[in-house]
Amino acid sequence: MSYGIHIFGQDGGIILDSDYHLLKFAGKGTNISISLTINFPDKRCYKGYVCSPALSLSSEPTMFFNIASGNNICVERIWENDATHRTMQFSSSYNAYPDMYWFENEQKMPSEDDYGLLVYDASGNLLFDSGWYKADLLNVVNIRSLVATLGESMSVSAGITKPAIMFQSRYGRARAHDYSGQYYRMAIRRNTTVFSLEEQIVQSVNYGHGTPWESQTWPDGATYSVPIIDGDLYD
Repeated sequence: MSYGIHIFGQDGGIILDSDYHLLKFAGKGTNISISLTINFPDKRCYKGYVCSPALSLSSEPTMFFNIASGNNICVERIWENDATHRTMQFSSSYNAYPDMYWFENEQKMPSEDDYGLLVYDASGNLLFDSGWYKADLLNVVNIRSLVATLGESMSVSAGITKPAIMFQSRYGRARAHDYSGQYYRMAIRRNTTVFSLEEQIVQSVNYGHGTPWESQTWPDGATYSVPIIDGDLYD
């Protein structure tokens, strides 16, 4: 960014970024349904749906998810289901919903505090006011980098009570087995403070005849910035 403020912690992670503080907390998601769609001896897929709270939708919302330690999740797609709501579809090896936190762009007025910190952009718009109530806004407590390659991992601070992250890789690959085809997406698994990338099966097709899918390798490999919030602030 050309204007604004970054504040870094002792570990080098960003604990305040005025770009992210433009977003207002809209609420937590509502669980809709979850069902077992693939049940193989060595792998499973549960597909679930979470609805957003009411949104203004003046711009696309931003969402963060928290999963229990030991679980994984693949964020597949998000779509508009009416004039004020979005639905998120996910896949997982586990019969469990994530906790979803939704944020949207909304202009806020300056606080009435006599002391504190104000940050403006080049046009004079207020980006950050230290008098704003923290739970009303997106407070990114750290930002990590994650290369979208299987086995890559990142760690979050043990001081974050309930780490919720923003990550979605749109890439996947097909694997052929005789006359069956399986499609995998890139999922992220949590093990306490470590988040790592792995495959998650999301679709299986049996072929009575014809040519099965050609096996593929992962085409992603991009580096993602992964902002982290503490969901405990918004619960």
